[in-house]
Amino acid sequence: MTGEPVEQGARRTAPSLAAILRIPRPDLRGLAGAVAFLAVLEVLVGGFLLPAIRQPYEGRSIVIWTSVAASFFRNLAAILGVVVSALYVSSFARETEFGRPSRRLTIAILGVLAIPIQALALLVRVTPEMVFLSFTATYFLSLLTVLTAIQWAGPIGPRVGAALLLAPATASFVATVISRLTEGAASLPIALLVLRTLDLGGEALVLAVALLSPILLIRPAARALSRPPGLVAALLALLPSTAYVFVQLFGGDRVAELTSASMGLELAFFKPLYLAALFALSLTVIINLLPASRAEERGIPEIGIGLVLVAAAGQDANTPFKLVLCLLGFQLVSGGVLLLRES
Repeated sequence: MTGEPVEQGARRTAPSLAAILRIPRPDLRGLAGAVAFLAVLEVLVGGFLLPAIRQPYEGRSIVIWTSVAASFFRNLAAILGVVVSALYVSSFARETEFGRPSRRLTIAILGVLAIPIQALALLVRVTPEMVFLSFTATYFLSLLTVLTAIQWAGPIGPRVGAALLLAPATASFVATVISRLTEGAASLPIALLVLRTLDLGGEALVLAVALLSPILLIRPAARALSRPPGLVAALLALLPSTAYVFVQLFGGDRVAELTSASMGLELAFFKPLYLAALFALSLTVIINLLPASRAEERGIPEIGIGLVLVAAAGQDANTPFKLVLCLLGFQLVSGGVLLLRES
């Protein structure tokens, strides 16, 4: 995965993200931010609101218009996400400083296997075999992109954080592969045990990564939290956790069911851990997006946007739309790691 060793005096410098992308960074960041915003709306409207009102208001106009809104958010996010992901893949594969020719060729091949199927799914219904091919290519493309970005010298926290972000995706990928390999024999006790272990292990990894994100992906986290930008971010980060508490008070078990269906999280562990993880992740995203934080080089907006996309994809990113979000999220986090190396 890493480049050939060179002498200390002749060590290559890390590739510049601006040179790699060959597109104005604010424009690309704006498109990615739009995808993240639309993805969050799709999760809230299509993942929570629509299923909650479908049964009591079946056939009424509110259900129809909510469904139309969710489809609009999903389709627009998918279209923009495919475009931005393709730009990243083509740029990484084209730039000689991003790695040896064999690595860049692998990135290009994986991109060709992953992205066209995601784009085709916007027009027609694709087969499960095509979705699995795109799923496999997306995972290995994300893996290779992150590992390539973190090989360069730079702040250790974001590099470790980007690597750990792959852990839940790896558990989900292994579970999906085993499920397909044992198709027809999935009811065997050993198969059920392995799949259940991977499911719970993946969810535990999600909690661990979210809880560690302020330490690893905010630079420097402790100092930022002691200043006004950190205080503002902490107050803003309380909003999602508080909102989820109120929704759960009124929705009860239905909220847990919708969370499992839309995010792939069963809420199988100690419930306050999920609130703490939501707060920690929200804090990391906001700190990285705050203009004051960027001005003082405490955060990189690409990392914040990437985290939103990976979170919106959920732990069960096995549909074309979620694969678009997952791939773009890891590409943005990798780009953020490179930007921290440059700053």
